[in-house]
Amino acid sequence: MVAINKYVLGASMVGTFFGASVLLKDYVGGGVCPSKAKIEGKTVIVTGANTGIGKETALELARRGGRIIMACRDMGKCENAAREVRGKTLNHNVFAKHLDLASTKSIKEFAKNILKEEHHIDVLINNAAVMRCPHWKTEDGFEMQFGVNHLGKNFKPMELLSKTSK
Repeated sequence: MVAINKYVLGASMVGTFFGASVLLKDYVGGGVCPSKAKIEGKTVIVTGANTGIGKETALELARRGGRIIMACRDMGKCENAAREVRGKTLNHNVFAKHLDLASTKSIKEFAKNILKEEHHIDVLINNAAVMRCPHWKTEDGFEMQFGVNHLGKNFKPMELLSKTSK
């Protein structure tokens, strides 16, 4: 039997742990988009853009030069996120708009304003969602998760269809 020096064994364990941590981080963290495509002149609506993936999406698209409409339920958080995106990208075509997908009234109002203010919509990113919420109801009487994640997301594009690029 070969005896292993305790320092070699310790260094080996630390190296194995470090290597596994790096591999796990890369696997769980996902990749980076290799595209450098610019989107100047394109109008993009991102729902749920005040935090998480929606905010990161808005940030990246703003870096690429697009006109970004961040559509969120909480206008305080949305305004702060839009200000942060404008500051990081120096793109002043980033706007915060109110949209509550739990309310058909809010969806109709959002769509009416977009149709009035925008010449065209090139991309619609339906990021907003709710998950594992208590048994709440939307203002229209639907179960919250179903109302926001399914009805609201499908109702909004129908309202905006006339402005999307063909």
